[in-house]
Amino acid sequence: MLAWFLDQLDPSGTEYSYDAAKTPVVVSNVGSRVKLYVADPEMVQDLWVRKNSIFDKTGMWEGLFSKLLGNSFLFSRADEVWKAKRKACAHAFYKERMVHMLEVLKDKLDDDCKRWTAEIAASSDGTTVIDISDAFKVLFTKNIIHIAFGEDISD
Repeated sequence: MLAWFLDQLDPSGTEYSYDAAKTPVVVSNVGSRVKLYVADPEMVQDLWVRKNSIFDKTGMWEGLFSKLLGNSFLFSRADEVWKAKRKACAHAFYKERMVHMLEVLKDKLDDDCKRWTAEIAASSDGTTVIDISDAFKVLFTKNIIHIAFGEDISD
């Protein structure tokens, strides 16, 4: 329904015509539920970082990402548990630290891509099967352990 609604914003009215660059903020009121959709990175940064104390996260995405991220506070409801988890790890997420984390993550992902490419090359039919949910759980776990403890557990 959201895709249809956003398409109606475009005068051409063609399917999948919505362009977030042209309309980065959309407010809808469907069934008395007001929703704000934001596609502007600067606004998202402002809402989730600089003004996060006044922006109440609903937790509606928590279930969707739970298989990938586990019991993470990233998409959970902004309650007392969320605040405690966020406060406990806030020191790790300043810009210089995040740049280092991203580089480690890129290295880990590159290693996985090389392994998957080798599996494809070694297979008789040029394919491989990857459980992407499991692969990302392992990837994130390796990344966190490497960053937090300086230990590479790739082997």
